[in-house]
Amino acid sequence: MDIASRKLELIEKLMEVINPKKIEKIERFFKKEISEEIDSSNIQFPEVVHQLLKKSEEDFLNGNVITHENVMKEARERYKLS
Repeated sequence: MDIASRKLELIEKLMEVINPKKIEKIERFFKKEISEEIDSSNIQFPEVVHQLLKKSEEDFLNGNVITHENVMKEARERYKLS
């Protein structure tokens, strides 16, 4: 069973829970387990990511940017979109 199917199965089981005490217990579990999993301070990015972020910040500070509107305009013109 793939991860998406497993998640859906868990959601279906959760929808069947009606006992408020069990809901509270599940909430505590999610707060503890999921907050640990998504804590970005624990993520170790490769050096290349740090270099790209630094370059991006430098480009921004030097005005080396293109607005979203200009990107969309160029794409419409290039690909002859409306």
